[in-house]
This record gives sequence, C-alpha cells and structure tokens, in this order.
Amino acid sequence: MTLNKKEEILEIFKSEVSEISKKAGRSEESLSFYTQNDFPTTKTEAWKDTDIQKVFAEKLSIAIPFDVDDNFFVNFEVPQTKSIRLVFVNGYFSEKHSDKILSNKQITILPIEQAIHSHQQEIKSFFGKTNCSIENNFTALNTAFAKSGSFILVNKNEEISELIHLIFLTDGRNTPSISQVRNLIVLGENSKASILESYVSLSGGRMVSNNVSEIFLKKGAKLELTKYQVENENDFLFTNTHIEQESDSELKNFIFSLNGNLIRNDLKIKLNGEGANALINGLSLADKSQHFDNNVLVTHAKGNCNSNQLFKSLIDDEATCIFAGKVFVAQDAQKTNAKQSNKNILLTETATAHSKPQLEIYADDVACSHGSTTGQIDNEALFYMQARGLSKQQARALLLFAFAAEIAKSINNETVKIWIENLIDKRLRGKNIIRECKHVFFK
Repeated sequence: MTLNKKEEILEIFKSEVSEISKKAGRSEESLSFYTQNDFPTTKTEAWKDTDIQKVFAEKLSIAIPFDVDDNFFVNFEVPQTKSIRLVFVNGYFSEKHSDKILSNKQITILPIEQAIHSHQQEIKSFFGKTNCSIENNFTALNTAFAKSGSFILVNKNEEISELIHLIFLTDGRNTPSISQVRNLIVLGENSKASILESYVSLSGGRMVSNNVSEIFLKKGAKLELTKYQVENENDFLFTNTHIEQESDSELKNFIFSLNGNLIRNDLKIKLNGEGANALINGLSLADKSQHFDNNVLVTHAKGNCNSNQLFKSLIDDEATCIFAGKVFVAQDAQKTNAKQSNKNILLTETATAHSKPQLEIYADDVACSHGSTTGQIDNEALFYMQARGLSKQQARALLLFAFAAEIAKSINNETVKIWIENLIDKRLRGKNIIRECKHVFFK
C-alpha cells in the first residue's frame, strides 16, 4: 500500500468524521493512528499470506444507500423463528426495512448513531475499549469514520427468546465504493441472546466492506453469534471482532464464508474471568480464485477457562484459504483447557491452504492441543459408498456436505442450524444462496 493510496482513502472521508467516535472520545486517537501507520502488507506478519493491493486497485468513493424491494427480505427469513431485524444498506441504517427499534427493561436494540444520544454513558464506557479501534489502519479508519451500526444491550438476568438478525447489504452500484459499519454489543450479567449476522452483496459492482464489532459478556452471560458471508465475486469484506468475556460467561461463535473475492475475518477473544467458555467454529467454501483468511486469537487471561476452535475449508480451482489461530495462556491462567483444529480438503492440484495453529503458554497446569490436516477427499470412503449403490457424484456430494456441516452442528438454535446447513448444501450444489453461485463443488 503506497502512501498516496493511504492519503487517497483519507481524502474521501476527511469531512465525514464519525459523530459516534467523537462522542466516545476516540476520533483524534484513531485519526492519529491512521496517519502514522499504513495498511497491512505481506511484510506484516499477520497478513503475510493476504495481499490487499488489489483491494485499492481502483479509486474508491463512499458508498451511498439504496432502496430494496420488501419482497427481497423473504430470502433472509429463518423458518419458524421469531426475530428482531436490523438492516444496514451500504453502511447506513435502513429504518424502512428494519423492525421497530426497541428500548425497554429487557433489551435495547438501536442503530448506534441513535444510541450515542439515548445511551451516551454506555457508549463512552464500551466504545473503543478494546484494541480493535486502533489495531491496524482498517480498524482505525472504521473508528474514525463509520456512521452507523448496531447497538445491542441485554439487561441483567434477561433472556431474549427472539433471534436478533443483523443484515448488512452492500452494492457498489457500478461505482467502486467502500462502506463501514460499527457494532457494539453488551450482554449483562446472567443474560442470554442469539444473534445472526448476514453479510450479502447484491450486484456486480465492486465493494469494499470494512466492519468492526466490539462485544462484552458480563458474568454468567451467554451469547450465540452466527455469521454467514455471501459476497459478490468482485467484493472485499473485512471484519474485525473483539470479544471480552467475564467469569462463567459462555460464547458460541460461528463464521461461514460462502462466497466473495477476498474475505478477511479477524477474531480476538479474551477470557477475562474464571469459568469462561468459548467455542469458535469456522467454515470456508472457496472456488475460482477466491481468497478467504481467518485470523483468530484466543487469550486465556484467567484460570479454569475452556476454549475450543474448529475451522474447516473446502477449496476448489485456484482458490486459497488461510487459518492462523493462536491460543495465548497467561501465567495466572492455570487449569486452562484449550483445543485448536484446522482441517482442509483440496479439490484440485491448484487449490491452496495455509495453516498456522499456535500455542503460547506461560502457565504450567494446562491441557492444550492443536493440530492441522490438509488433504484430498477420502477415496476409500468414496469407494465404500459407491459399493452400496450411490453414484460417484452422489457419494462425493454426501462426503463434502458431511465434512462442511460439522461446523454447524454445535449451533444451539435449531432453526438457525437447519437454515445454515441448507445454505451450505445449496452452495455446494451451485444453487442460489441469496445471490447466484453457479460453481458446483462436486462433478
């Protein structure tokens, strides 16, 4: 990334400083960081396998909102599930397509640009509290200039039965554009919620999406967070999510990257109280020349905590998938139990997988393991299934689906799990999943 490109990006935003960031007292810090640093390059250790030069190959403009037919949102309905829906279009809150905003004794769900007025104290307390605000120039840019996003506050001892569904729609409208969303989610003590995030682009217009989320789980809180990403062949998606967990809290986090040009998911989870548990699963289905990168850091800051990571990839054609996962165990984090696994299937000789599981341990009473496997489809299993009457195509399809769907089996919300499994099946078969994906993973 040249200096001129960095300045070019700043130039398009310079008069658009975020009111959210200003009121939270983070705008000067983030702008200072941005001007003193550069976007990551392949010389940056955490980005060495992901070259972002093509992201800025064309001059970008700020994305503008657009309208969508109401009937379109039928595609996002999870059957037999009551949900609360917030829609963001090219980085702007769409009141027209969202459910009525809530603020009651149980829960507050607002666009964050409204919450800075009605919940100013909470915004100041939590916005920018994690390092993600100035982790790199993507997050600094988001902190300084993101105008919209979601603010979710679940009050102490409250269990939210409805699914909270955040939908992020983008469309370059034939003009290379950049959109940004900032989310802040806080679950109070002993509260419980389930959140589904949908990242979807609609047309062939080139779009760069730069989204940042900060999530805080108080003592005993339980959160199930499921993300699926169906981006356009020309689109670039960057998500950076920081989650802090207090004692006895439980997190289940799922990431399904199903289509896009380049997708980079940064996820950092800090277990900051004894008895906290985190399960982190991810699936990448990449074909053509797609490039999907999952970078995960789990920090065990306190003892008696558990974390379990499982990331899988199915990689076809000349696509590339990356998993870089690190478990850090602090000196005081005795009785830590941490597992990390990455499994990849290469469907062609030109498909590529990069895997880097890591453990950094400073405590002596721990049970930690990590592992990585990369190979081809199991020919013995394929033969076994064909010997029992299935065609080669049918057998291959079943094996690939079974491999991929394992990532979804731990989802507690049964209807969400079935819905995600259906999306995986459609993607593998080349059928429509919100937009048209014509590639078939089994021939």
